[in-house]
This record gives sequence, structure tokens and C-alpha cells, in this order.
Amino acid sequence: MTIHAFVEGFWPPIVVTVIVVLLVIAGLIPPKLGTAVAGMDAILEIVTGMIGMMHHYYFNGLPTFWTYVGAVMGTLEAIPLGFVIIYVILLWRRGEIRTELQKTIVTYALVAGIGGGIGVVAFGASLINLPLLNYFLHGAQTTMAHVHLAFPLAYGLPSILMWVVAFALSGGFSDGDLRYMRWAAIIIGVGFYLQALLSLVPLGVLQFIYEFKYGYWFIKTIITPSGHSGFWELPLVDEFVWLRMIGVLVAALGFAIVLYLECSLGLGRH
Repeated sequence: MTIHAFVEGFWPPIVVTVIVVLLVIAGLIPPKLGTAVAGMDAILEIVTGMIGMMHHYYFNGLPTFWTYVGAVMGTLEAIPLGFVIIYVILLWRRGEIRTELQKTIVTYALVAGIGGGIGVVAFGASLINLPLLNYFLHGAQTTMAHVHLAFPLAYGLPSILMWVVAFALSGGFSDGDLRYMRWAAIIIGVGFYLQALLSLVPLGVLQFIYEFKYGYWFIKTIITPSGHSGFWELPLVDEFVWLRMIGVLVAALGFAIVLYLECSLGLGRH
């Protein structure tokens, strides 16, 4: 509950405000719109974010009412940023996003907003907060799928974007560097989705199947009390575990691009 209190009521307003400020700096949205978005988000974080955290009440044994309320309310805080993203997409389609810095900020905002948003809503509020599924899958690999899509994309990419913009505005990054940084964001997003879709979600489905067959205890085992192989020693499970390496390597490529450009800048390349 402590971690999700941060997730629902503390970290999002920081990330949303950072993205809005960067969009204003790049001339993509007017300052008044940015102020309205930040203000609306601040209100929603207080009104819906902390209530959204209360889906944990269900996990602690209270009525299912709390998981429905928490799952729905916990997603409302993203609405202001969603409108901004739609606004920016319209600008892009109208050809009003011209500079490499503008394109880079928009790319990061889209990968973080859409990719991270799907991780939050589809793989979080929908997949693991539904009482029917949560009863069987609490603490299963479906939770890991949610975390791997929500945290690095919704929070990690905006963090990288902050210093990318700082370097670009100070003359450290050229237009060519910014193009590479855009590809890095897309590659990182693809890498984490491959981890979820090729490994973590299938493992969660397998856990769901074996829990129905043997019980919740079995999906947590390496060796059963009788000495037989547990869930994590099953051959199919082992294959899905190793399939995660595909996504890991793809994401690593994206991070390698980021680190290379940062290190080369630090070594005085420009």
C-alpha cells in the first residue's frame, strides 16, 4: 500500500508536470493550457489517486467494492495528460511539429503516455485488479507484466527525456543525436512489451491454469514437499523464462544507445 500510495498520489503529478513543462518549452502547447493541465492533474491526484490506492483494501480481505473503486479511480489521473497527447498528435498530423527537439519530446511523450498507459490500465487496473482474476493471480507473473510496462515506460522514459532536453538546449546534442534518442525510446518500449507478451503474461496464464489444477501453493514452488518438480521446474515454464531474454536484449539495445550518447557527450565529443 505504501508503494502504491506513491504511485497513485506522488509520482504521477511530478511526471505529468515535467512532460507538460517540456511541451511548453518546445512550443508545442501554450503556457495557459500547460497550467490548466497541471492544475487539473493536481486535483485529480488528490481526489482520485489516493482513493485509487484503496484497491489494496480488497487484497487485505475487505469487500470487492474497494477493488472496483480503486481500479477505476486510479486511472482517472491520467486523463489530463491524455488530452494533451491527443492535442500534440493533432499538431503532428497538421505538420506543425518541425524541429528535431519537438519530434523527440513528442516521441518520448507518446511512448511513455501510450505504452505506459496501456501497462497501467490494461495490464494493471483491468488484468490484475479484477477480483475474479486477482483472487487467483495475486503475486503471479501477471503482476510483473504490469510493473514492467508501467514503471519503466511511464516513469523511466520521462526521466531520460529531462536530461535529453537539457543537453539539447545547451547545445550538447545535435539533431542527429536527437534522432538516435527517438529510436532509443521506441526500442526500449518495444523491448519491455516483448518481455511482457513473450514471457511474463504467458507465465501468468500458466500459473492460472496450474493453480486451478493444484492450488495457489504450487505456482510458487521449485520443489514440492513430496520431492517432485514444482511449477518453476516445468520445461514449458523454463522456456517462457528464457524467452524473456528477447525483450531484455531489445531493451538493452535502446539503453545502450542512450548510454553511448551520454558517455560520448561526457568525453567531450562535441
